[in-house]
Amino acid sequence: MNTPLKNTFEVLKGTGNRSLEEVMPLAFQFIDRDFPNFGLSKETIWLKFTVQSMAKEDMEWLLEIKAPFLATADFYIQDSLAKWQTVSVGYEQPFANRRVFYQHPNCAIRLKAFEKKTIYLCAKANGLFAIMPFAIAPTEILQKEHTQIHFVYGIYFGIAFFVLLTNLFALFVYKDKVYFFYSFYIISSIIFTSWLTGHIFWVVHQYPLMYYYSGLFFGTLTQINIAQFLIRFLKLDDYSPFRKRLFIIYSIIAPIAYFILILFAGAYEMIMLGIVLANLLTFLGMEGAWSVHKKGHPTAIYFCVAYSIFLVGVTLMSLYGMGIINNFEAKFGYDWAALCEMIVISFALSVQQGKDIDKAQKEALFQTEKNKRLIQEQNTVLEQKVAERTAELAETNEELNHTLQTVEQERRKSDSLLLNILPTEVASELKETGKTEVKYFESVTVLFADVKGFSALATKISPQALIAELDATFTKMDEISERFGLERIKTIGDCYMACGGLPHANRTHAFDVVLSALNIQHWMHEERERRQGNFWEVRLGIHTGDAVAGVIGK
Repeated sequence: MNTPLKNTFEVLKGTGNRSLEEVMPLAFQFIDRDFPNFGLSKETIWLKFTVQSMAKEDMEWLLEIKAPFLATADFYIQDSLAKWQTVSVGYEQPFANRRVFYQHPNCAIRLKAFEKKTIYLCAKANGLFAIMPFAIAPTEILQKEHTQIHFVYGIYFGIAFFVLLTNLFALFVYKDKVYFFYSFYIISSIIFTSWLTGHIFWVVHQYPLMYYYSGLFFGTLTQINIAQFLIRFLKLDDYSPFRKRLFIIYSIIAPIAYFILILFAGAYEMIMLGIVLANLLTFLGMEGAWSVHKKGHPTAIYFCVAYSIFLVGVTLMSLYGMGIINNFEAKFGYDWAALCEMIVISFALSVQQGKDIDKAQKEALFQTEKNKRLIQEQNTVLEQKVAERTAELAETNEELNHTLQTVEQERRKSDSLLLNILPTEVASELKETGKTEVKYFESVTVLFADVKGFSALATKISPQALIAELDATFTKMDEISERFGLERIKTIGDCYMACGGLPHANRTHAFDVVLSALNIQHWMHEERERRQGNFWEVRLGIHTGDAVAGVIGK
């Protein structure tokens, strides 16, 4: 039978490093509590208590301290020869000294039927919780109890890991940082819980310092992660930028304060700071959640519910850890409150994600309808503009045709104009015979140019200005063509054609045409820069091949 030891303890504190022989004559004080609970302690504590076998036969009993926080725990037990034997079972002492491989310190006691024994314990928590709820029972019974505890916490950690995997999956699917910080919060919370319960011993029992600092480190990390999570979960960018700054300041100051205490203080000061900061963070979170809830945040109320549960658990654990309350079950408050908080917040995240998706879909639908109406309106406007510009172009083309006809009439009347249009040899032949002989050229290169967007440009300026611009452009093209030995063939509207390799065949006509095109291109670029882009662009085309040339008509 599992027999808790209650109201049988005497204590002696402030003894320094005295031996058993030195403390035995001293006066111990009776503890009027179910079990010794000295809260956070850096002192060496001596306990004196009596155990008695209730069995009718000699048997082995297991004496266990049902808390994992003692750095050193030296049991002094008399053997059958009345000699004092020492069993050291603290977490800084060899784990093999424990009778049962378990996270709680324990040792074996051999008792005869109904025998009483007085036992001394010298314990030191090194700033952690000096909490010592004792139990004594036959070894097999306590081992069965250990199995049951493992089963219960297996369920606990199983649920916690399921919640973690759910949030990691949501992080993978939605790529939302709120899941990133909450997943890390769950990880650090699971490790911190395993530190409180002692389950982390199964991993780090060979490294005492790792146990000593792991709870402090992951407790700090838990606070930082929850602060960063709250910034995103409560959408403080939108609802309360001031509170966002508070959480950022908290995330910076908390690790700095812990680091300073690691360097210059110890676990006692760090845990006290952790309790203060945890309650401060809880207050900031609750106040912030309630504030944004009143402003219309859809899921902030879930956080208020979750953290109300969590706050109760943290308060119970804090009061138990500081020795203010002595109810052994209170130490489980943090564990199960944290698990409830994980479940509620994860549910809140799923609800919030659903609302965000619905909102995004509605916004996308609204924007699609808006774009559709805008496109319809633009199509109507464009159709009107096309009709107007078509009419303007028709009018402009009619004026241009009239102008070109006048120019053609004048050309026939003027020999000088004829020489400007035709090569000298062709013009002479045409004037002498009234006709020209059609000639075949095996290889010539033709340059063709037209104004890009001419129709649109023609609607923006007057025909006179248009002709003047064309004249200036084609005059420059003529100058360049003549420089490279090209023969201008014709200009029609915004189109310009010149040819290399006729009327006199040569081998350089392709190079001449390309150089002319590059010079025209260079001049157009300079002209656009000089006019600050307020000048048209010209498209240039080049082709090389055979050709038949002659004057058609009279």
